Amino acid sequence: MFKGRYLPDGMIEQLDMAGMLALNVRLYRFGVNAATAPYRWSELKDLSGMRPVIAAELAAGTKRRGGNPNRWRGAFDPVPWQKWVAIETFQNGEWISAFN
Repeated sequence: MFKGRYLPDGMIEQLDMAGMLALNVRLYRFGVNAATAPYRWSELKDLSGMRPVIAAELAAGTKRRGGNPNRWRGAFDPVPWQKWVAIETFQNGEWISAFN
């Protein structure tokens, strides 16, 4: 996933993970059990009604950046924090527990 920032000339610079880290943005992710996020990517794109061209670009963009959409899981309802089983932050090139 990309984030962006406005440049002084009004253009938007897309920032990947390395770009965010270079700007000292601290990255976090949270994990849940499979039962909490029961849908795999193939199910998510079909059940969501996502247009095929959008689904294809999401998957292709992820693969270009080294990701694997087949590892994605998701849900259609908000996941309350009580169901989170891990909170991690990216430090020194690896994901570690945010509570170290």
